[in-house]
Amino acid sequence: MSLINELLNVKMKQSILILLLYIIRIKSAGPDWAPVGTPLITHFPCEQTQDIMTWFDQSLPPREKNRYYVFIHKVLPENSSLRIIFDSDVTITFNIRTEEKKFVRTHFDKAYQFLFRFFQEMHGLGFIVKGVIPGIIPYFSSISLNNNELCARPFVNYLEHYIANTLNSGPQENCGVPKNRLGKVATRRDVTKPGDWPWHAAIYRYDETVSKYICGGTLISKNFILTAAHCASLRGIPLAPEVLTVYLGKFNLNRRGVSHRIQKKEVKRIIIHEAFEYDHLYNDIALLKLNSEAKFTKFVQPACLWYSNALEKMPNDTIIGTVLGWGLNGNRLKEFKMPMVSETTCVYSDSFAADLIIDDSKFCAGFLNGTSVCKSDSGSAYQVFVPDKVQDSETNENGAWYVRGIVSLTASKFNTPTCDPEKYVLFTNINSYRIWIDAYIDNEDY
Repeated sequence: MSLINELLNVKMKQSILILLLYIIRIKSAGPDWAPVGTPLITHFPCEQTQDIMTWFDQSLPPREKNRYYVFIHKVLPENSSLRIIFDSDVTITFNIRTEEKKFVRTHFDKAYQFLFRFFQEMHGLGFIVKGVIPGIIPYFSSISLNNNELCARPFVNYLEHYIANTLNSGPQENCGVPKNRLGKVATRRDVTKPGDWPWHAAIYRYDETVSKYICGGTLISKNFILTAAHCASLRGIPLAPEVLTVYLGKFNLNRRGVSHRIQKKEVKRIIIHEAFEYDHLYNDIALLKLNSEAKFTKFVQPACLWYSNALEKMPNDTIIGTVLGWGLNGNRLKEFKMPMVSETTCVYSDSFAADLIIDDSKFCAGFLNGTSVCKSDSGSAYQVFVPDKVQDSETNENGAWYVRGIVSLTASKFNTPTCDPEKYVLFTNINSYRIWIDAYIDNEDY
């Protein structure tokens, strides 16, 4: 068996592979090449051809859901070259037959561009693709044979819909229910009482010898806090875990000492979204893995994460969420009701939003009447009460609170660093990151 790596004088990271085809065994019958067993979803990822097929296995665990099977149903002539480019780094896997006619599985790791040269005619090529980054699915950018493009206008994000249906199509259990009000929607006040929002967390950072409050967060499991990426980084560079401390069950931010209801947790690991961009706060989401498990009590409970069919249980299409924060004086925890608004409404209200809402990764909410969140509320959840049963009207029913978004950024007043409470707020959209979140919290060893 011969496998030769070549180096090209380009800046892109890539893997160049020359394969002697007599050692590769791929069934030549064509598109019936596919794994067997679990029912798979078939898709054609290239707009103008069905010669390229993918299969996705919905039964994969969350951390493996960025893996799929590929078959290229083309005759690959003798002495031809096939170049495959992805939009992110991948590992690809082949079954290879050695000269002793034994089969081995071979991996080509952590690249986003591959060049295969064939010294013998081949009828089709099949392999497995897996993204290098958990929760991020790689898609084709180009597939060319002898520099002739086979995949003009490739589709992207087509697997997210299927994955969402396996991860978040239904309500969660044992989350989003405050123990002191039995899960019912109570009459809300600006100022809360201890235990009203048992998943809200206060994140502190050591600055030299002083620990200062910097952001809010949300407890979503015994081990993980959900927050904004800019809260866990400094100009886009992740902070060292040991400089962060998380307080669970905290109600009065300025009160010193630890009461029986407060749990102080050190941070073991900071996980910032790999595509986070500090300048525009794109992909502004992070997870903090706690050094020890949270103990669920009357004052500490996890929130639920938004699921795709939640709207079916709402009385109307208008979503009104609640955001928490300590405000400027840092006394008792406060809550603010804020309706989601359309992208069009948000963009036309202020030019700053036009440059920041570029896809579904953010949404807009709030009022233009001075009721808003501010800088210290970053990382806090935009949470929505979802009733257990389909509602015909707005009534107080049993249900749970679901995190729909994360406070990301607000507009500033003209020529000042102070936030403007008469502008809408932009939130990181949880819907766009459920695959990423589940990929990490599903892996207890990470």
